[in-house]
Amino acid sequence: MDFTPLRSEDFQSSTWKRLVQHMTARLQELREQNDSRATPEHTSEIRGRIAEVKKFLALVELTSAGQPLVPVEGGSSDFGGDDDF
Repeated sequence: MDFTPLRSEDFQSSTWKRLVQHMTARLQELREQNDSRATPEHTSEIRGRIAEVKKFLALVELTSAGQPLVPVEGGSSDFGGDDDF
């Protein structure tokens, strides 16, 4: 998959800021769902969604730290950087 690295100015748009607000609210919703009683399968699904939202929100941290946004080797859609979430 071809990937055009995102530029720092891409993260200054009003669209990006609205996306971050939306995804931050979505993360809170998912955390609340995760705290409720659910089957192990549903809990696993919610945790997977939480991980994806956190990965998206990590782009904010990567760009503010000045790290380039390029896919990691192997053709994955993951970005380089720490996955400590």
